[in-house]
Amino acid sequence: MSDAKVSSGPNDHRELVPRGNPQGLWAKFGVIAVSAMALGLVGLSAGCSSAPGDDGSESTDSDSAALSRADAVERADEWVRAKLKYCQSANHARDYDSACSEYCERTDNSAWNAYRSDCSGLVSWAWGLHAPGRVTSEFAPYNTAVSHTVPGEALQPGDALNSSDHIILFKQWVSPHHSAVFIEEPGCSSSEPYAHEFTSDVSISGDSVYITYEGKSFISIRYNNISGEGGGSTDPNPPSKPPPGCHSDTLGKTVSNDACVQSESNDDWYQCDGGNWVNRASDPQACTAVYPYNGARECYSDTLHKEMPDNACVQSETNRLWYQCAGGAWVDRWTDPEACDGTHPL
Repeated sequence: MSDAKVSSGPNDHRELVPRGNPQGLWAKFGVIAVSAMALGLVGLSAGCSSAPGDDGSESTDSDSAALSRADAVERADEWVRAKLKYCQSANHARDYDSACSEYCERTDNSAWNAYRSDCSGLVSWAWGLHAPGRVTSEFAPYNTAVSHTVPGEALQPGDALNSSDHIILFKQWVSPHHSAVFIEEPGCSSSEPYAHEFTSDVSISGDSVYITYEGKSFISIRYNNISGEGGGSTDPNPPSKPPPGCHSDTLGKTVSNDACVQSESNDDWYQCDGGNWVNRASDPQACTAVYPYNGARECYSDTLHKEMPDNACVQSETNRLWYQCAGGAWVDRWTDPEACDGTHPL
């Protein structure tokens, strides 16, 4: 079925980057590694897309208990206070991230020793999910077993922001919808290779949030079992979970339920119906948002001397002003409500 080239998410973007060839590793992962190299996926830089456990099994957290927002933030803050070192493995285990030490040696704590202290391990710990923790492809928008997407403007403490190779925890707004505090495990090659918080400006478009500090866009997500405001309490009448959105390859982003998109593949219209694309004519619900396909989405930049993708923002060498690619044409950055998908200063 076509929409907008419906995508199921980068669930195959997991990697292990071994140092040398430890006995038995290639026997277990050889086929996956060869397939990944054939697809050009082995070079992913972020450790958070690696496999969830030594046995490669899927995480199962559907029975995880309810959690308050205050508790989720406090659990993440425990790692920040400890400056818990980034590792792509459990404590004292071998770490196959080539940017890290061969073995993970970090602050001992029986509560979290079994968790990976990478970006997705941090969010898994904060949300009380099972050790060693989920990976980025096992959170929304790619997998909705334990989380779902929410509008960026609806972010609350304890929510998270996910991409295919990095996930961070949302701590609090500084200026609602404009700047916020986040918590992350950034990676061994970072200047701060341990759990830390940072404050950043943001630009929001639906569930897509561009975080200036990270220099990229994320999808805002929420733990399915989060509720209350502290002390482990739960809301006796929690709000109903909103229907899931749909990821559109035509637009390059996730749209909300009942949004309508004209496919770049065949010019037909499709509507998001509970996480799945259906032909617009077969859905009785009115479109909550309409996205026509405007043809070519790339824009040629004379400043950079190359084609730039839709929503890329470039500072012009002619007048030093910022412009954004919008449906194949450059527009003044401040006239486009969409967040920049990549910024390119002079």
